[in-house]
Amino acid sequence: MLRYISLILILTFSSCSKQDSNDPLTHEEELQMQDLVASLESFQWKLFQQAVVSEKDIKNLNISPLSIAAALYMTYEGAANATRDKMTETLELPGEVAAFNLGQAYKNLIAELEKTDATLTSANAIFWDKNRIFPASKFLDYTEKFFDAGQFDLVFQEPAALTAINDWVKSSTQGRIDKIIEEISAEEVMFLINALYFKDDWKFPFSPENTRMAPFTRSDGSDVSTEMIHQDIFTLRSYQGTDFAAVEMPFADTSYNMVLLLPPAGKTPDQLIHDLHTDRLKKLFDQDLSVGRILLDLPKFEIEYKIQLN
Repeated sequence: MLRYISLILILTFSSCSKQDSNDPLTHEEELQMQDLVASLESFQWKLFQQAVVSEKDIKNLNISPLSIAAALYMTYEGAANATRDKMTETLELPGEVAAFNLGQAYKNLIAELEKTDATLTSANAIFWDKNRIFPASKFLDYTEKFFDAGQFDLVFQEPAALTAINDWVKSSTQGRIDKIIEEISAEEVMFLINALYFKDDWKFPFSPENTRMAPFTRSDGSDVSTEMIHQDIFTLRSYQGTDFAAVEMPFADTSYNMVLLLPPAGKTPDQLIHDLHTDRLKKLFDQDLSVGRILLDLPKFEIEYKIQLN
């Protein structure tokens, strides 16, 4: 999601149409996967809203709620009592948690997401200091079965441990994340990591000939001259309301879309994000977006971002 240049990006998916008829989910598995998606929808927006509030001094904010949730889902299996109760509340997991197979629901969801012609991989791993912690076999079996988590027992005091962790992340993100940690502190005995990689072309590509320099208004009201890509197009779904404007840009594999939100005049991105709720976004995706002519100008951009979510 792009912030501080008056634009919000949301990557959405609708992958159920990709279901493999040779390996269908049971009715119970389908319902549990839908429950997990519903909890993710609520969790991710609240998480983003809190991140925006806490990260006042950054220029752009970009998080992957699915990656964050995946790491916490693995951690959840090792939690108990009050900690587990609080994690249930924060992750907004279904009420009947005792009957809810979180691991199976996650495994089915990732399988659905990866049924795509785009390049999408989600990888998990657990690294621990074998001299100071001894994970229960039940925990390791669970995370391997449902999260396909690589398991690495290392000696954290040795330089090779830091290299092994960073090399795994670099490999799992096709080199996009070169390093995830700078050092291993004395207090750290385990890392549970998810790496999510996505790459695809646009369904309706931008023509390089239509790229031009143009002013762009940032959230503080200042203008900057930047390269803008342009389309005069009739095939995108869009919305223009008093609360915000939006456009949905499908990728070549149309299971995935990027939705751009633009605040109305007089409202900053922070204010728009604060006022938006999951139900309003759901209404936007399900009802408000419609096909029609749109003149679209979008700044070319790259984002590199790091955040502590403690």
